[in-house]
Amino acid sequence: MKKLSIVLIILLHLSFSCKTTKILNEEKVKVQELGYGICSTKTVKIDDLSTSPTGQHLSGEKKLNIIKKTDTISIDDGVQFGIEYIITSPKTEIIPIKTIWIYPDGLKDNHGQPIKKTEYFVRKKTNEYTYSNYTLGPRAEMVTGDWVLELYFDDKQILRKIFHLK
Repeated sequence: MKKLSIVLIILLHLSFSCKTTKILNEEKVKVQELGYGICSTKTVKIDDLSTSPTGQHLSGEKKLNIIKKTDTISIDDGVQFGIEYIITSPKTEIIPIKTIWIYPDGLKDNHGQPIKKTEYFVRKKTNEYTYSNYTLGPRAEMVTGDWVLELYFDDKQILRKIFHLK
């Protein structure tokens, strides 16, 4: 019985230590914005993503080329817009980032159904340049209004950027 009590005390101590470390890490993970606007990058990989308007997720080259710094984007087939940033943290490591694109009313998926947002996880390295962008594709994606990008680490929002499409 005494051994069981000691084991429980150790487990409780470890459990509280882990929670404290997680909270401290969440508070220390931040985003340093580098640039945003109309951009370009070459698509190097296409994955299926059923929750996106096109049913796909495009991955680009390692660098985003910001052509014009603006948050107001003129809708056109193939136009790209996005943001460059560094996820800062005391320790350099690869972390899971929840990415959410929130769309204006009127956007439909590739089956003609209304779609409000797309959520997916990507693994990003801290303390290193990275970016998130969107490439407008078919006519169904050409919807005016606010397109919102949100990034989360451990359920804490670390970035929110609004692009006004017109």
